[in-house]
Amino acid sequence: TSTGNVLDVDADGVKVSYGKDVKVSAAAFKAVDEVTEDSEARLYVAGVESQIGVFDVYANYFKGEDLVSEGVAVNGEKEVYNVGLSFDVAKNLNLGYEYMWGDKEYNKEVSKDGYVVSLAYKGAGEEVGSYGLHATYFDQPVNAFIKATTDAEQFTKNGGYEGFGVGMDYTLAKNITLEVNYYDTEAKVGNQDDQLIYSALLFNF
Repeated sequence: TSTGNVLDVDADGVKVSYGKDVKVSAAAFKAVDEVTEDSEARLYVAGVESQIGVFDVYANYFKGEDLVSEGVAVNGEKEVYNVGLSFDVAKNLNLGYEYMWGDKEYNKEVSKDGYVVSLAYKGAGEEVGSYGLHATYFDQPVNAFIKATTDAEQFTKNGGYEGFGVGMDYTLAKNITLEVNYYDTEAKVGNQDDQLIYSALLFNF
C-alpha cells in the first residue's frame, strides 16, 4: 500500500495488478492482526502508481469493514484516500510527501486530512557497511488512516498523532541488517506524548 502510512497490517488475501509504466492494482484482504481485535476485518485497496519525469507518484483508495478497534471507525466501516510523490533532491537523497484524507469525520475532534513528509539518505544494501538514514514528520488524525506503520499508533484512541521519527539501517554482515528508529509524538486530543526507541535485527535467508 505504497508507504504504509494509511494501512500496514498482516493479512491474507489476493492482489491483482496490471501495467508497467502505469501500474493499476486492486486487492482484497482479511486482517489477521490486532487491527480489529478479533481478526475479522475485511480490507479493500485500489491504487495506481507511475513515474512522471523525476517524480514517483501514487494514489490509493482504502476501505475497511468490520473494524472494531476503539477510535478507528464508526459502525465498523471506514474509507480513506491518499496521494503521494517522491523524488531525488540530490544524489542518494530522496524527499517524499503524502497527503491523506478520510471520507467522514469519524472522530469529530480532529480534521479529516493529514500528511507525512519524509527524507531518506542512501539505504542499507547487500554490501557490508552500507547504511541509510531517514527522518519523517507525521501529522495524522485518526480520520485519515486505518492502521499505520509508525510505532506511534498507540494514540489511535486519542484522535491520532503528530511528531517526528528519525532512524538508520546498517548492514552488519552478509544477510544481516540492523534497524534503529526513534519516535517523538503526541496525541491529537489531550496532552499525552511519547518517546520510543524501536530496533530490529533482520536475518535474510
